[in-house]
Amino acid sequence: MNKKLKFFVLGFLILLLLSPLGLKAENLKLGVSFSEDKITHFYLAISNYFQVPKEKIVILKKSSLIKEEELPLVLYLSQKKKVSPEFIIELRNRGYSWYEIFIYLGLKPEKEFEKWVVIYQPAYGPPYGKAWGYHKKHPTRKIVFTDHDLIILSNVHFMSNYYQINPIEIKQKFDTHRDILILHEHLFRKKHRIKSR
Repeated sequence: MNKKLKFFVLGFLILLLLSPLGLKAENLKLGVSFSEDKITHFYLAISNYFQVPKEKIVILKKSSLIKEEELPLVLYLSQKKKVSPEFIIELRNRGYSWYEIFIYLGLKPEKEFEKWVVIYQPAYGPPYGKAWGYHKKHPTRKIVFTDHDLIILSNVHFMSNYYQINPIEIKQKFDTHRDILILHEHLFRKKHRIKSR
């Protein structure tokens, strides 16, 4: 390829990239997708609610094996027991279940979440409502929350407080949006009046 043709091709590519068509294509490529939006908005809400810089939340997530939806539980426990979030994450990375982490920190999830379960009982029904009713009649029996239960309860608690929405309504929305991040994005967009793309 001769020198003139190389310059022509290079010039053409530069023009294409700077043209409206090129800019639109670039915006589509560089524009934040719904998937990235939901993570960004989730981090922002967690940052505001727990008063933790968003950059720290990003670092916590990137330096661990935990999922985004576990972050509210990490920060809740961190603030409740006045330990670093990194310490909580280290326990999780070592293979501790969330229930075991509560016990390790000297917390009983059934006591910690008592008010939450009672509040959510009408919406949750079995197994939460049924288990809680049984627990009330047989207080010596222990309710053992699964990791999934604790993640869901912590997120419902966080979102209902942050968005000032009845937890029962959050639970009903969760039935429609099974993914916690999608549910959060729905609430975030509604609050900030952001239209879906």
